[in-house]
Amino acid sequence: MSGFGKKSTAYICYLFVNFWWYVSCALGIGMPFLLLYDYLADSHPDTIFGITAPISTSLITLKQPEQYDFISIGGVEGMVDFGYILQHSPSTYLLWAVFVCVMIGIYLVGLYQLRNILYSAVYETVFTKKNARRIKIIAVLILLLKPLAWFQQYFIFESLGSFIPQGDSGFHIGLPGPAIGPILIGLLIYSLGTVFEKGYEMYQEQKLTV
Repeated sequence: MSGFGKKSTAYICYLFVNFWWYVSCALGIGMPFLLLYDYLADSHPDTIFGITAPISTSLITLKQPEQYDFISIGGVEGMVDFGYILQHSPSTYLLWAVFVCVMIGIYLVGLYQLRNILYSAVYETVFTKKNARRIKIIAVLILLLKPLAWFQQYFIFESLGSFIPQGDSGFHIGLPGPAIGPILIGLLIYSLGTVFEKGYEMYQEQKLTV
């Protein structure tokens, strides 16, 4: 079973993912150095960079609230400046830097697996053990997102100050039910990996039959 070739949609996807892979590698290499520079700088002035974190809605007030009693304020986010964090809690900054590096690593590993899947689909064969394993790796990486979100909330966000709401996770994937969104996506992709495994087995049986 040969690949789809250069005249397929898979080839266009591969070109896009391949380009984004190199851009992500450059950004991923530069980010740790930027974080290290901010930490080691002699002074820590306020900058446009910081940690985007959820902000307690109790800090948000509406002008003439009696006119807007039909409005309930949902999630609110704000950027906590690196200068503030470094002055008040350098350990939180270090923890955040490590967390960012881990997230970059997870993203790059997942993107690398996707790049290899598309390359195989275009130039080689689709249903292979390697592709099944690659899909499962992507699924496991997505399943890690929710535990990492809990870590981000309880060990990073809540150490920033009382203006952070308690118990609200840091990042979500756009599905109803933020607690189950990443888990559901991960399980679906892992199931797709088992489908690839079955397809590979059927292809091998077909070759033996012929």
